Amino acid sequence: DELPLTVGALLPLTGSLSSYGEASEAALKLAAAEINAGSGPKVNLLIEDTKTDPETALAKIQSLHDRGAHVVIGPYASSQVRAVKEFADKNDMMLISPLSTARSLALPDDNVFRFTPDDDKEGAAVAALAWADGIKTLIAVSRNDEGNLGLQTAAKASFEKLGGKVVTGITYPTGETEFSDEMRTVAAALAAAKTSGGTVGIYLTAFGEVTSVFNAAN
Repeated sequence: DELPLTVGALLPLTGSLSSYGEASEAALKLAAAEINAGSGPKVNLLIEDTKTDPETALAKIQSLHDRGAHVVIGPYASSQVRAVKEFADKNDMMLISPLSTARSLALPDDNVFRFTPDDDKEGAAVAALAWADGIKTLIAVSRNDEGNLGLQTAAKASFEKLGGKVVTGITYPTGETEFSDEMRTVAAALAAAKTSGGTVGIYLTAFGEVTSVFNAAN
C-alpha cells in the first residue's frame, strides 16, 4: 500500500487567535476524514498548538519535521511565520499560511504560500474607506505584532497620500490583557486631534484581545 502523506498543521488553538485555530482544526479533521474514507491515497494529519506565540511555533514545526511532515498548514500570524520561516526553508518544508499579511514576508523563491493579500493592499483599502467617510485624522492603535504594525505602516502611507494625517495613539504588548491605561492615552489623543478640526477616526489593528480593548474603551 502507498504510504499516507503526512501533513502538519500549526494552529493557534489557544491564545489571541484561537477562534481561527478552532475553526481550522474542525475543517482539517473533516477534510482528512473524507480523504481517508476514499479509495485514493491517505493523509496522516498532525496538529500542533502554536498558542499564538512565535517561540512555540518554532518548537512545534521542529516537532512536525521530526515526525515526517513536509507540508504544513500555518502558522497564522506574521510574527509566527517569521519565526519558523528559516527552519522551513532549510528543511524543504512548505508553509501554507491562511492569515499572514506582512509585506516584509513577501519574498521570492521561499517556501511560504499565503492566501491573503499583503498589507500594502489592505492598508490602501482602509485608507480609501476612511477618506471616503470624511475622516481627516487617524489615530493609530495596534498590537505590537509584525502583521498588525505592517497594516498600520501601509495605511499611514496611503492615508497621507490622500491628504490625511495619522497620529500615534498606542502600541501595546502582545501579552496585554487589561487596557484601561492604554484607552486613557487614546482618549487623550482623540481629544487633542479634535481640536485641529475635521472628523477623527481610530485605526485599530488587533487580534482576539480586541474585545478587552472595546470593553476598556467603553
